[in-house]
Formats: sequence, structure tokens, C-alpha cells
Amino acid sequence: MKKGLLSAQLFVGDEGQAAVFLLIATSMIMAFACGLYITSSYLTAKIQAQNAADAAAVAGSGALADVLDILTLSNWIKTSSYLSRSLGSALRTAVSGATTVCRHGAPAFATARIVEIGWKNGVVAVPTNMPNLEVDYRQPDFLGITIPFSPKLFHDRLRPGRIGRRYVRVGTALSPKVPDLIREPFSRELLRSMPYVGAAAEGSVSGWGLAIPNFKGKLGKVREDPRKLIQDYLDAKPW
Repeated sequence: MKKGLLSAQLFVGDEGQAAVFLLIATSMIMAFACGLYITSSYLTAKIQAQNAADAAAVAGSGALADVLDILTLSNWIKTSSYLSRSLGSALRTAVSGATTVCRHGAPAFATARIVEIGWKNGVVAVPTNMPNLEVDYRQPDFLGITIPFSPKLFHDRLRPGRIGRRYVRVGTALSPKVPDLIREPFSRELLRSMPYVGAAAEGSVSGWGLAIPNFKGKLGKVREDPRKLIQDYLDAKPW
């Protein structure tokens, strides 16, 4: 009788240990799966942030290229306006007003494009530099001597193939998506401390002077440490 009771107690004890082991193993597997999911979410967010930064940089530099094309066409229109005595003066005045807005508003146009592309890609995208068209508005000269009675035209400060400050640098930030099923077991403080994913990109303008309207925006190499750019942007917390 005692031997049967002892065997029953041992069986019950073994069954309880197996249940505890199964519970611990299941918890470890679930924790590993959650960690794997969060890691994959961060990698996906990183790719999304970098793709959005590249697209925004190309779009911002493309906006600068469009403004340079407009300035080139304005030079053509001003020069040819002297062929018409009746409409020439009015045409030059209208073109001067429009080009002034485009020239001074070029950074704002680029910023608007960058923010728009970031919003469409689900990230926060902002420019981290102030671009410059690198153009002068003056009368043409010959061998350093200003040509009298000539109209003021836009002149390129850069040599063909140079970039100068005709570029936009973009920083993006994105918070990885964590589903509620994984979010609930963790405290809000832990999830709030999770860092944002950031990326940086640079787009430059290529062209061959203001003689031909053929400027293009292209993706370039970031010439500063992207980690510093992203950290400065995240520290500012614009959201």
C-alpha cells in the first residue's frame, strides 16, 4: 500500500515538473519570437526611411533644377524681347517679377517637395541644409567690361560640372510599427524609450551652365556623417 502511494506521489511530481518546464520553454519561445519580430520591424523601418530619404533628396534637387531651367529660359525671353517694340518692355517686366519669386523661393520649393515625398512615404522628412542656386543677376560683360544698355541676365557662378551649394541634404525619421499583441505585455515606458529609425541622403543638381535649360537632380553622396545629421534632427524633436 505504501509502495503504491509513493509511486503515485512520484508520478504527480514528475507531471508538475514537466508542466513547469513546458511553461518556461513556451515563454522563452514567445520572447524570442517577439524579439525577432521587433528586430525585423526595425530593419524594415530602416529600409523605408532610407528609400524615403533618397526619393526626397532627388525630388528636392529636382525642384532646384526646375528653377534653374526657368532662369535659363528667362534669359532667352529677355534677350529676344527686344525684337518686339510694343510688347518687349512689358514682357521683360513680367519675366523679371516671375524669376525673382522663383530665385528667392527655390529653397522653399525644395523644402515643400521634400516634406511631400516624406509624407507620401509615411516618414518625417526635412532638409538639413540651406541650398543656393549659385547665380548672379547682372548685366553681361566682355573681358570684364560691362556691356552698356544690355539687359540684366542670370549668370552662373560655377564652372560646368561643379556642384557648389546646389544640393539638398535630407534627414528622415520613422518609428517602427509594433502591433498591439506585442505592445501590451511591455510597459509604455519601455516602448516609449525605443529609438526612432533615421536615414540621410543628399541630392545634387547637374548641368552645363545657363545657356541651355538642361539641369537635372540626381542622388549624390552624403558629404557629412549621416549619424550626426540624424542625431541632430532627432534631438530637435520637431514632432
